[in-house]
Amino acid sequence: MTVEIGFALLTGVFVAALAFGAVLSPLLFTDPGRTGTGVLLAAAGSAAGVAFVWRGVGGVGGGGEGGIAAAAKKALNRPTAHHPPPHDKLPPCLRPVPRPSVTR
Repeated sequence: MTVEIGFALLTGVFVAALAFGAVLSPLLFTDPGRTGTGVLLAAAGSAAGVAFVWRGVGGVGGGGEGGIAAAAKKALNRPTAHHPPPHDKLPPCLRPVPRPSVTR
């Protein structure tokens, strides 16, 4: 897991907890009864789920692209040992040396 994905998950949980608490805050001041409490719990759970997904996909932030989707896109475009960058983008000291062809 990359740092970007971990940060998106952590902040997603934080935003979900804030949304859950915000929707359930009327329970501190009123007693809506059993049905009202159930409705508030369902609404709070839905709001928390939507907030988590919204943050995870990248809806929060001024850039418009953030969260797990941007981190995954960034990680996929990063050169790795399995997918090295093209040779013309490597510094000259790291470019492979051409080998002479041997014919028999």
